[in-house]
Amino acid sequence: MLKIDSRWYWIFLGVLAILFRIILDNAPETVERYYSRGIFPAIRYIFDYTIGLIPFATLYILIFGVLCFVLLKIFRKNKKRRSLKKRLISFVFSLFAFVSAVVFLFLFLWGFNYNRIPVEQQIKLEVRPLSKSELLEEFMLSTEALEQAYLPIQNMAEEDFLYRIQSAEFEAALREKVSQTFKGLGYPTPGRLRARMLYPKGSLLRISTAGFYLPFTGECHLDPGLHPLQIPYVMAHELSHGYGIGDEGSCNFFAYLTCMTADDPFIKYAGALSYWRSVAGQYRSFDPGHYKQLRAQISPGILAHVKAISQQMNKYPDIFPRIRDATYNAYLKTQGIEEGLKNYSRVLLLVHAYRKTKAD
Repeated sequence: MLKIDSRWYWIFLGVLAILFRIILDNAPETVERYYSRGIFPAIRYIFDYTIGLIPFATLYILIFGVLCFVLLKIFRKNKKRRSLKKRLISFVFSLFAFVSAVVFLFLFLWGFNYNRIPVEQQIKLEVRPLSKSELLEEFMLSTEALEQAYLPIQNMAEEDFLYRIQSAEFEAALREKVSQTFKGLGYPTPGRLRARMLYPKGSLLRISTAGFYLPFTGECHLDPGLHPLQIPYVMAHELSHGYGIGDEGSCNFFAYLTCMTADDPFIKYAGALSYWRSVAGQYRSFDPGHYKQLRAQISPGILAHVKAISQQMNKYPDIFPRIRDATYNAYLKTQGIEEGLKNYSRVLLLVHAYRKTKAD
């Protein structure tokens, strides 16, 4: 019987997954019904009740395993003497098979969620670009919400914030709140999704990333170098990815709703502050002078928190920021997110549309 090189199987699966991805670009209803609400929840359960039970990030095991495999391949003695040409061909073939395997696993384990029905269509929001006056309105409303959220926590010190996020119950409580947000909008939240702190501190921040979801382990990861007031919003964002949302702006939208409807004053304030910083950044680019005037009227305690966050981020300056931005921008566009990194700011449009819908 003819023995087929196993590398061909991975190449076949990778190509097949890409073809499926292309076909499904025009079939979001099919993806939503059969993958996002069918296959993916099953994957979620398998991950969460196997890998999710390990008390630390499985990424460490994955990295160790890959390194061991590579070293084994490098130092393994080959009984057959092969020419440099044959070894080079074999290396390229193996590399192609590896990339194909990564592509297949990425798409099958999570990536097809990029093709699902957009959030605004699912919950019937009319999303459109904001005028300058609407952006100002959003800034004023977010400032008012921030001031209100600040009152219950104004006497809390940074040590109190740190204690909150380090408590054993914090992850579970926030996961439950994210789950409530999703279910309230008609989305399933299967399994017991984990959010892990990825050490050493700054390893993600130095590439301008606060966190990420890894489809190969089914876990969310956050940089522990973040300021404690950033953790709730970032964690809610990454948990949203873990529940099958690919779009960055939509994940920010779910994070916003999660934090702003939380009973915990700390989570609510942290969410209000994170969203305000997004809106403030947008409005400052439109009218720097007016923004400066409005900012001066904000409570000094809030501005002290904004400054503390900036100082914390400055501890971990970017490594090759242009390369990182170009790479991630290209990645987002290959996943069908045409605006690339600008997609993160789409949360303003979603929140504005959601608020108008609720008002109507």
